[in-house]
Amino acid sequence: MQVVASTEEVVRDTLPDGTAVTLNQNSSLTFPENFEPDKRKVTLLGEAFFEVVPNPASPFVVQTGRAGIQVLGTSFDVKAYPGKGVEVFVLTGEVSFYSVDPRTGNSPSLILTKGMKGILNPGSNLPEVDTRHIPDDLFWLNQTLQFRQTPLSEVILLLESRYHVTILLSGEEIGSCRLTATFSGEPIDLILQVIADTFTLDLESDNGTYLLTGNGCTAKNE
Repeated sequence: MQVVASTEEVVRDTLPDGTAVTLNQNSSLTFPENFEPDKRKVTLLGEAFFEVVPNPASPFVVQTGRAGIQVLGTSFDVKAYPGKGVEVFVLTGEVSFYSVDPRTGNSPSLILTKGMKGILNPGSNLPEVDTRHIPDDLFWLNQTLQFRQTPLSEVILLLESRYHVTILLSGEEIGSCRLTATFSGEPIDLILQVIADTFTLDLESDNGTYLLTGNGCTAKNE
């Protein structure tokens, strides 16, 4: 068996079939030196993003302990840290997300397609579609943030966490503005300038502290 592990940084590797895998921090992936002819099975602890080489004769299976994910060829993210639920986000293609009930042997499954997210909550054996939108789901992988009518007060909290800066608003009414935008790899200065321009705000900065001032939003310009 081969093991790829990451501790404090993201690790990228290629599996025996050519599948590309990116491991998030504090994660490990175990796989055989050579896959079986009819199945490509790996075991994940933590979080990883897979770009699977298509092979209809040999399904690709990710085993997490509590759940399994089976695909033929697609790209998807799996989050399965100990003591927490299992999450699967599909970037392209289609996956089958399933679990096995240890008492009955039943294995309920869920088909997830592009843009869908599935979750297996702790203590449950039934995978469900997760309708929550999390702007920074794949930030660890590609530094992408996707906001969909997100209140600016929530945007600010997320940006402070991800970029380790302080962002202040001159009034609570600014926090009610709702942002729809996608950022991918942009520096925090540019992101905040886009936000300021979008809502006709003024932006000031001083040693990692930013201040947004203005009149807030009305129903017309939210």
